[in-house]
Amino acid sequence: SPAGIWSGPRTIAKVSNEAHWNPVLFWLPAPSSRGSEGKLWLHFKVGNLIPSWRTYYAVSSDWGATWSEPRELVPGDRGGRGCVKNKPLVLPSGELLAGASLEDGHWRAFIDRTPDGVTWSASAPFAAERGAGVIQPSLWLSPAGTVHCLMRSDQGRVFRSDSGDGGRTWGRAYATKLPNNNSGLDVARLADGTLILAYNPVSGDWAARYPLRVALSKDNGETWSIYWDVETDPGEYSYPAIIPWEDPERGLGFSLTYTWMRRSIGFVSMSVEELRRLASPHTGV
Repeated sequence: SPAGIWSGPRTIAKVSNEAHWNPVLFWLPAPSSRGSEGKLWLHFKVGNLIPSWRTYYAVSSDWGATWSEPRELVPGDRGGRGCVKNKPLVLPSGELLAGASLEDGHWRAFIDRTPDGVTWSASAPFAAERGAGVIQPSLWLSPAGTVHCLMRSDQGRVFRSDSGDGGRTWGRAYATKLPNNNSGLDVARLADGTLILAYNPVSGDWAARYPLRVALSKDNGETWSIYWDVETDPGEYSYPAIIPWEDPERGLGFSLTYTWMRRSIGFVSMSVEELRRLASPHTGV
């Protein structure tokens, strides 16, 4: 809502009386459109036990006012296909890449791809240094055409992997300098190439989920020299989701949602210039 006023929650999809998890909402423009025509898609998981998750999707053609009946994304699959936490990446070819992962014992991340949102094929799981467990990839495309992702891990660090063939095969996932508390993160690329990352800057396996930070990178994720802490008080501020935008008056910016104390949803929307005014340069994150 531009005025910051939100309607109350309502049910838009229910498959069973089991737990419904990790909703991922995203917009896909219609083929050959300029983005004003398209559909909203929703991916979510169903199941009381994570290893036996089933992935469902629903579609809206009226900006979320009404939704199709949920359908299983890959009938018969268990464990999690499609988007597991973060928004997908649309390639210049029109193909869609979704960060996916499995949590049945040793954690493994992989990439699901589709030409139409309905027919899916999965990459091989990422190999990771240190034998790390990695899940919930967040994807972006660099100007050179390389696809990249950042992932949460059980090693106290954010892990990264890169693909030079449009996300079909991936290099070994490796630890970055970014701390990670084994909780979700999200990254987005702005129109000028700047990356913006939302995460908890805490190192450790199942460590604290505060503060919640947004950080900027001008070198494709190699360094993150400007940041601002959205939430700093003790508590839980987790599972952030970022959507980039561009406004004729405000310039480039982003909207951020996150879990607030497991009781509500936090929301922040600001321009990059506003973020820079709140932040100050730092030597590391």
